[in-house]
Amino acid sequence: MYPPDAPDRGRGEWRWQRYLTNVLDPKRLSIVEVVALYDARWKRETSFLLIKRLLDRRMWVGSQNGIWLQVVATFLMYALLLDLCDDVAQALGVQLEAISVEMVYRGLYHYVWQWHRVSTKETRPAI
Repeated sequence: MYPPDAPDRGRGEWRWQRYLTNVLDPKRLSIVEVVALYDARWKRETSFLLIKRLLDRRMWVGSQNGIWLQVVATFLMYALLLDLCDDVAQALGVQLEAISVEMVYRGLYHYVWQWHRVSTKETRPAI
């Protein structure tokens, strides 16, 4: 059960969570470990979903080596995006969990456009 003040847990109500496991011996796997495993798995699943949705990577090549290179490049882009989110969180003085990876990614286009506009304006000769 989560307490009412736990983040993202509803409207101040207690909520039961159910976990399914085939390990029934609490000496081998405690409930705390089960919750931690589910949490880690859920984070991986949502990371894959975010990568697929934001980066929208389609396979451009058919060879096994080409596909592998695309997968590695996609995960490298995601790692760089998370690093950028960490920098944004640090600059704002908030926790990384408070930063929306999707909003940072979507804001990159506007940031680069504005940066390009300002940098080309400064290099143009004054008339």
